[in-house]
Amino acid sequence: MNLCIDIGNTRTKVAVFDAEGSLIKLIIRDDYTSGKLDKVLKKYEIEHVIVSSVKKRQGKYKRLVGNKVKTFVELSHETPIPVTNLYHTPETLGKDRLAGVVGAHFLFPGNDVLVVDAGTCITYDIIDSEGNYYGGSILPGIEMRFKALNTFTARLPLVHRDLLESHIGDTTLTSIQTGIQFGVVY
Repeated sequence: MNLCIDIGNTRTKVAVFDAEGSLIKLIIRDDYTSGKLDKVLKKYEIEHVIVSSVKKRQGKYKRLVGNKVKTFVELSHETPIPVTNLYHTPETLGKDRLAGVVGAHFLFPGNDVLVVDAGTCITYDIIDSEGNYYGGSILPGIEMRFKALNTFTARLPLVHRDLLESHIGDTTLTSIQTGIQFGVVY
């Protein structure tokens, strides 16, 4: 079995795949402890692990699983990948963005793909049908936008995401919600 660990700014995603690449188990948590990781390693007989982290603590995972598996990879700009990375500063490229374009290339070979990742930040990345990665854009995510309106204005309240029935806000609260949520969609 294979284990993929994606440590984002807000959440950690842990996925177990069988040898053919089928997803067996997906765990998404704000906090992911070493005890929980040990349970996954024992339950699924993991042989290969890859860790992608936008934080600097991915070395912790090597200490936890490095000697318990056949292969341990920390994704970096030096990791061999099946795409051509044309980013001018590959050492500054977020591992999440790199993993996203590699995944898109695997899932949609021979196609031009726009990869959108909507997490703490919203990123857009371009990979062409030849497997060339060009780069993309980074924007504030939804929660960051809500906080920014409250922080950088005199009177706008801190509002949170909600399911909306209309695209038009008829109160300050719903105007902020529609502006941010549908603005991202548009």
